[in-house]
Amino acid sequence: SSFVGRDSGPAWGRIMHSGGVLAQRRLRDVTQDKQRSFMTLLTTTAPAGSGPLTPAAPPLESSPPLEVGPGGIFLRASTVDKKGGGSDDAPALLEVFRDDGELLASVSPPADVHGKVLVDPTFSGATWSPDGRYVVYAAALPKPKTKGFFDVKPPAPDAEDEFAFREDWGEAYTGTHAHSLFVLDVHTATVHPVRGVPPTVAPGTPQLAPDGGVVYSGVELGATRLGIVYCVNRPCGIYRAPPESWQAAADEQPAPEHELLTRGMFLATSPRLAPAGDGVVFVGRRERFDTHQTCLQLLHLPYPPPAGAEPRVVVDVVRSFDADSAWGGLYAAALPRRCFASEDSVVLSTPWGSRLGLTRVHLPTGGVSRVVPPLPPGAAAGELEGAGEWSAAVLDALPDGRVLCAHSSPRHPARHCLLALGGGGELAGASHGP
Repeated sequence: SSFVGRDSGPAWGRIMHSGGVLAQRRLRDVTQDKQRSFMTLLTTTAPAGSGPLTPAAPPLESSPPLEVGPGGIFLRASTVDKKGGGSDDAPALLEVFRDDGELLASVSPPADVHGKVLVDPTFSGATWSPDGRYVVYAAALPKPKTKGFFDVKPPAPDAEDEFAFREDWGEAYTGTHAHSLFVLDVHTATVHPVRGVPPTVAPGTPQLAPDGGVVYSGVELGATRLGIVYCVNRPCGIYRAPPESWQAAADEQPAPEHELLTRGMFLATSPRLAPAGDGVVFVGRRERFDTHQTCLQLLHLPYPPPAGAEPRVVVDVVRSFDADSAWGGLYAAALPRRCFASEDSVVLSTPWGSRLGLTRVHLPTGGVSRVVPPLPPGAAAGELEGAGEWSAAVLDALPDGRVLCAHSSPRHPARHCLLALGGGGELAGASHGP
């Protein structure tokens, strides 16, 4: 049978230290009724923002790496399944590569350490230490021991009934029951659990601070877990795990207590550490809400947080729509994994009118501005579709001002676009991919 597919456009992208872009595109395979993922390296012979992005090699069918680290290293997570098919029960395989293809480490943690590595947008997320030695990530906890009705051998004291119901997160997260955080030491090829995570929360989106602490979001385990893929209306806080919670020298000591940094807030999620490691930005809202989504705040905390420190509101909830600027507030349930476009500004995607706009926020002042990429080559500006009518979804950003986005319009499929921002947030150039 013939293959019929539809390009879904850019789904992921990372700016590499070499200046290129590691890009993913997804294609809907109608014949096999599944999404297929293709990776390619886009390069340019000119400085960022002044030349087109062109493929350096044909696309390769593959899933994207978990995260890119300093100096061009990246972490890839998969499963080892001798039977094939990538079973959820298969042990995880962690591989660290340089961007030239050299394998630096390959680790398959024992089954009693953790299972599959999470790659969903709610709980997953891997961040590196500045020196590239450590990386923190989320993974499934080992399945509990079970006992059957006809077992001859005495069961383990903590064994559960073989057919006992174990609630998972449902929908897109079917099969994800219980998970925690782990740190991989690339030099020694060892994995260290982050001990002391409160049993009442599900941790996710971890950030590894320069002092060795781990900052993460913790969703409270309430009466139900279903719907989290689409709904943010459930209690969640930002926690800090001290360095001794995972460092090897502290393995034999009691698990240290984790500090809740957002006490009194209903929702606080998606923490992102500043490039210098001296602050944390995140999105949230202090008061409770019952709608699936709502207008959120952008907040900032110094790091390490002083005793009793309260989050500072950078961008507040907008109560009324500004028809002149089309600014209606922050509607982004998560920040990009790498969102700092300079030491004091972040970029994110949020609606501006009927379009998704690339938004720059100046952290000291809370100033908000929309960055509008120019039209790509070959896309003529029509009467109803100028540059401002295109959408731009942020995929990646670096503190030197480079921002990668997916650029699209109602009449044009999305394509990767690498922008260069000036010191004041002004657009200094744009490079469009195919």
